[in-house]
Amino acid sequence: MKTGDLVELSAYGRNLKNYYNGRSNDVAIILSEGQYQETFTILWCSDGYKNRGVSRKDIRYAKKI
Repeated sequence: MKTGDLVELSAYGRNLKNYYNGRSNDVAIILSEGQYQETFTILWCSDGYKNRGVSRKDIRYAKKI
């Protein structure tokens, strides 16, 4: 994954309901990569909230509709 890619929560990320509350159908854009490219800073499209330190296993590429 690179900066500028559109992502959504993976199945693993949807199961973390306390951390990503109400984000199951939301799309985000990757703003920056972490040092080892395993964590990302993402910006959610619905409300403009930034999540820092999002793990690679919590997100996946967004599907085209």
